[in-house]
Amino acid sequence: MEKILLALDAHHLPSNTIDFACHLAERAHSKLTGLFLERNHRAAAQYIPGSGDASYGDGGIADEIDVLSIRRFRQRCIERNTLGDVLLEQGRPLAEVLLESRYADLVILDPGTIFGRGGRDTFRQLIEGLLLSPGCPVLFPPADFRMPEEILFIDRGKDGSSDIIRQLSDLLDGLAKNKPRQVTHCKGEIGAEELADMLIRKKNTLFVMV
Repeated sequence: MEKILLALDAHHLPSNTIDFACHLAERAHSKLTGLFLERNHRAAAQYIPGSGDASYGDGGIADEIDVLSIRRFRQRCIERNTLGDVLLEQGRPLAEVLLESRYADLVILDPGTIFGRGGRDTFRQLIEGLLLSPGCPVLFPPADFRMPEEILFIDRGKDGSSDIIRQLSDLLDGLAKNKPRQVTHCKGEIGAEELADMLIRKKNTLFVMV
């Protein structure tokens, strides 16, 4: 596994999810790319290498928040000995995550992430797009990644999905302090609304969509 993509709201960083992503990247000997999703449209996406600060935007309050978020992400990666890069996008969460997922081996998305005022609707649309996308596997971490009650694999029936599930099972093995009570494989049709409800309701479940 060469690249793990962590999708983040540029204005709200879930520390637990960043720690989880760093932990997986370390186990997989993979680079971790933080995809910072903007609430407002920018002229173009910008790639910011792993060290140093890059100037962008017009210096407004939103730009200052972005800089602080990027610094926090980088510092977290350094503390966890993780090779991290930053990609700052344009404010179209669905299109950006689907596009970047083509170049990643795994996407991690925090269920609690809220992109702008759309909130739940935006999150549901994002899940709907991911369900239909031919991109890489998507992982939704639990509230406490070291104590998941269940690991739920959602098999979309793609070619090689069994091999992917086996690889991710090995990667996740030993992640929790205690073995999850249940590892479930769900194969077949599942709707975006149903999955969104499950993600919100089952906070202690680690979801993997392959």
